[in-house]
Amino acid sequence: MPEFNWIYGDAAEYKTMAQAFVEAGNLGGTTAKAWAGRRYHKRRDVNINDYFYMSLKGGANTIALQYGKGAARSPWNTAVEGGSALGRLTSAAAADALEAAKTWRLVDYHLYEGERWAMQSAFIRERRQHATFDGTGLSLGARPMLFLGGHWRLVGEAGHDRVSNHAAHARGAVWKFTAAMEWAPRRVFLSRPALRVYLTRAGWSEEFRGRAGAPIFNDDTRGWNAGVQVETSW
Repeated sequence: MPEFNWIYGDAAEYKTMAQAFVEAGNLGGTTAKAWAGRRYHKRRDVNINDYFYMSLKGGANTIALQYGKGAARSPWNTAVEGGSALGRLTSAAAADALEAAKTWRLVDYHLYEGERWAMQSAFIRERRQHATFDGTGLSLGARPMLFLGGHWRLVGEAGHDRVSNHAAHARGAVWKFTAAMEWAPRRVFLSRPALRVYLTRAGWSEEFRGRAGAPIFNDDTRGWNAGVQVETSW
């Protein structure tokens, strides 16, 4: 499973091999397994944000307070800061920047599963001091889901994100509201695969004009988006 750096509108750039392993199971007639290689371990995420806050290369509530420094500053970054090539430090300045990089993060999300409806809500507060980002971030969101007949459910989502980047002298917010009709095989929140038709209204601060929603909304601070989406996980 290769991993790429990719920005919308640009060509994908190979980053590293995220997973490459072999596994043998049913050892000795038990559930024991043995594996060798590189794989994800304890990947934990906030589903509605598509946000992995931990990635060490009913109802439920999870609270996580994290501090990372150097190569452990973020779960999804390679162990570099500044100039790099496929995960290798390429200069003394990059090594110094990596050593100085650090992150504080508070994550709180709740998942409710009911007979007729379900919902996930999320709160994320972060303080990052990196070479390219020195600032704070706040993210709030909720996705309620009403179970209809058969495999269908009606889904809504509201979200608000606020970012302040002192390094780039930029601050602002992004908000969105989404309504969707969704099909899934089971009547649970995280049932996958899911097929949905959605309509989204989003807006962002004047500071983010030309940055958020690019390139279609380069000259705007509001926009509509509609489409068909398939989501799965493994």
